[in-house]
Amino acid sequence: MNEQQIAKALTKLYNSLLIKDRFKFRLEVNPKVHSSNIVVYRIIIYVTVDHAMYWPESPEWDKEYTSFLNNLRDDYEEELDSITKYILHTEQYVIHFKFEHFNTDVYERLLDYLGEKGIPFKIEHDSLMPNLEVVIDENYPEDWDKLMNDIDSHFDIEDIAFYTGDLNK
Repeated sequence: MNEQQIAKALTKLYNSLLIKDRFKFRLEVNPKVHSSNIVVYRIIIYVTVDHAMYWPESPEWDKEYTSFLNNLRDDYEEELDSITKYILHTEQYVIHFKFEHFNTDVYERLLDYLGEKGIPFKIEHDSLMPNLEVVIDENYPEDWDKLMNDIDSHFDIEDIAFYTGDLNK
């Protein structure tokens, strides 16, 4: 099988046996020939994160959706592995996840709140994580615990990564 056929077969099996249309995804299969002519297939699963369904503050929030995405690597690694072995048999492979983010405007109320409080910040989306990342300026003088308690008292921030950093990087 070539990489397009492998990707098509894996997509169909991943969805029908594991994902069951709970989220959108696509995958890419990249074979790489190593020394001794050993082929290793790099399987990249691009998961589309709909933040309107991911964040509990959104009217479209789906608790099962959020839980599934947050636990995808840990809880479903064995199932993905066995499905992949079914297609690739004895071939070597590595499975990677990359997250693509959309509907991030759902966080507008939170971001407006930070702006109104005069908190310097920037937003980042990591392709390796499903959640939103809020970087607070490392020079912001507020006590970190007090700041997080204040934000947490107004919004559900359990699945949002807050940390300090240089906003110019």
